[in-house]
Amino acid sequence: MQDHGIFGAKSITWTIAREMIILVGGTRAVLLQIAHPLVAAGVYEHSRYMRDPFGRAWQTFFLGQLLVFGTTQKSREAAKTINRLHRKVHGTLSQAAGRYQSGTPYDARDPELLLWVYATLVDTTLLTYSLLIRPLTLQEKEDYYQESKNFAG
Repeated sequence: MQDHGIFGAKSITWTIAREMIILVGGTRAVLLQIAHPLVAAGVYEHSRYMRDPFGRAWQTFFLGQLLVFGTTQKSREAAKTINRLHRKVHGTLSQAAGRYQSGTPYDARDPELLLWVYATLVDTTLLTYSLLIRPLTLQEKEDYYQESKNFAG
């Protein structure tokens, strides 16, 4: 019996994620993510996006592919890697930004920040697929959202 991981070949997640063109939405997702001042601080202070954007994007893509298409074990290992990397991402804002004062703490494991990043990914994926591949039905969007909760937990 073959292990198709968390989703499986008949899932809407596989249907959407196998279309490589949706990767063009990555820039949109990142821009939305860093629109949140605390996420932006974490990215700026702890990510190599600024000095190695392609290497950092490749790592994100690779781990994302393992999450979606990997065996159950590979998917869990990818999730553990992501969580381990994010454990180090914490600090304080060096200057006020939006409603956040200088010195406001941030942590990549903060549920509010995780929800923001998750929402930008789901929204961008659905939008990009609908614009570049085909419109999705409301049911397909709902199914994708429900399946995507496997990443959020």
